Amino acid sequence: MKWYPILLIAAVAVFLIQATMYISNYYFDRAVSTYVENDNLQTFTDLVATSRRYNPFDLKHSLIEAQIYLEENKPQFALAILRRAEYIAPYNRQTQLLIGQVSTALNKDEQAEKAFRRAIILGPAQDLEPYVELVALLKQSDKLEEARSVAKQGLTYFTEQILNSSLWLNRNKDEVKFHHLLLTTFLQNS
Repeated sequence: MKWYPILLIAAVAVFLIQATMYISNYYFDRAVSTYVENDNLQTFTDLVATSRRYNPFDLKHSLIEAQIYLEENKPQFALAILRRAEYIAPYNRQTQLLIGQVSTALNKDEQAEKAFRRAIILGPAQDLEPYVELVALLKQSDKLEEARSVAKQGLTYFTEQILNSSLWLNRNKDEVKFHHLLLTTFLQNS
């Protein structure tokens, strides 16, 4: 009998958390669909702000929002969102990858290089995208030896045998194969 009030409070708390997450997801999904259908950045921004009031710590929402701002050629907005996302989840590989891409767009090469290297450290065998991004950045900065080293490092995780194996299940397998081709071509031509 003494546990009944505590259980009731816990149940109400769980319900309120679930309700706020549902509302946040509703507004965010509406924001994305409005943006996709109407290409209206202002409405997207307003709906995302409403969504964030209900759940300010949703990492997935922050990453999608930053991606849209990057596509809209507003890298400063994207970087601000990604810094907040980095605060929420400092060891998230996708956040670091996007910070690198946004920093590249802002011509902050040193910051981009650090972010790509962090993304590689956080998921060295997840895929090849941070390797490709870092190699391109190093090549642009005339650091060819370092670029070759990074390309070789990435290719050690994804050999031809692994890419062609029927046992390897990866929903981004074609993208990984494309990045593998880019790195292989770079090594052959440099």
